Amino acid sequence: MRYLITIILALAALQSESQVSDSLSVKLLHQEMIYWQAQSDSVRFYTLLDKARLNRNAGLYDNAINELYRAEKFCAGTKQHTEMSYEKMLNYFLADEYISCSEIVLDSGAIANHYDEYLTMRLYSMNEIEKWESCKSEMIKACNKGDTAKISEIKNLPVSYNYKNPEKCRRMSAILPGLGETYAGYPFKGFTSFVLNGGFLFFAGYNFYTSYYVTGVISGLLPFKKFHAGGKRLSAILADEHNEIESGKLKKKYREEISSIIH
Repeated sequence: MRYLITIILALAALQSESQVSDSLSVKLLHQEMIYWQAQSDSVRFYTLLDKARLNRNAGLYDNAINELYRAEKFCAGTKQHTEMSYEKMLNYFLADEYISCSEIVLDSGAIANHYDEYLTMRLYSMNEIEKWESCKSEMIKACNKGDTAKISEIKNLPVSYNYKNPEKCRRMSAILPGLGETYAGYPFKGFTSFVLNGGFLFFAGYNFYTSYYVTGVISGLLPFKKFHAGGKRLSAILADEHNEIESGKLKKKYREEISSIIH
């Protein structure tokens, strides 16, 4: 079966090579042929590692990660484990999978040649997923112990921002139109919502009082219902916008500190 696969891959490689001699598919097929013909786990491991690097260089990060998972069963020894983990970290980082990237921890001695890149990816990933307490600890460890001013500056970094719960804003606007928008940090929009909803209710009440029931329903209650529901949605959206802005400001502070300690 293995030889049949090798023959099929060889024929496919020759056909592709006649069209595009240096295409990515040809290179990947060539590596796959080496993998199937390999006589040792070490050769299989480094062949799959090369395939992962080819995919990464082509921007195919998911494919690269899949190749690295294939390589896991052939991984033996600290050196190979470090190489594979570092390559995984690179692909996770480039694919914006910051949670997975931040979970990879490597020994500084084993990754000495790429320590700055490793530290940068780890700190930036922690910052992106808002694990600021852990990020601060890692930055302090990476600082020059004699640079007390920098260490103090990092320690003083906040680890949270003024978070507004979107669901709480929605409930507040359900109780009193405009209250959720005001709590989210947009008082003018809250005031506008309160006036509009209050105006529709007043108009409906006035028409009911004067026995214009149809007008009260169509021009008062129905618009009120629509604006009241819209106000609840808007308050949650505004809370999300507020959180995104505040989170962005804090992330920017951390990015500046990270840049200052990476040599």
